[in-house]
Amino acid sequence: MAASDDTSPPRRPPGIDDFLVEPTRDLADWRWLWSGDHAFPIRSHRGILGRLLVGCKRLLRPLVKTPQNDLWERQRTFNLILLEHLERLEAARADHLRRIEYQEALDSEGIHEIMRHNDALFARADQKLDRYRREARDLLGSLGAALATVRSAPSAP
Repeated sequence: MAASDDTSPPRRPPGIDDFLVEPTRDLADWRWLWSGDHAFPIRSHRGILGRLLVGCKRLLRPLVKTPQNDLWERQRTFNLILLEHLERLEAARADHLRRIEYQEALDSEGIHEIMRHNDALFARADQKLDRYRREARDLLGSLGAALATVRSAPSAP
């Protein structure tokens, strides 16, 4: 896994903006968010009523957040444990992917080696068959010459 980290471009530090419109899918960014306990900004609204609403939210935020601290802490702890689990799964997935790629390369190399060996065996068998054909042709020629000699010789009474 370290080899793949060396080839990747340097990471930029995450920011709250990465989570607002389209949340990031990077586990390291989520770990940064939950381990740092970064708060999301209060969304602004247009006009005087919008500003008044934002001001009320800012005033009420500590009053709502304080009684719920134990709930938020429990959720934060759960999310951090879940992120650790997902990171371990991602590391295992990367390791399995590397192993599968190695096995596929090994299988491909083995198949090519078997094919080369098979081709060499067939070439050797062809050479032997050619040699046996030549020897059979030579023996057949010798046998034909011997038969011709026997037929041409006078028969003894």
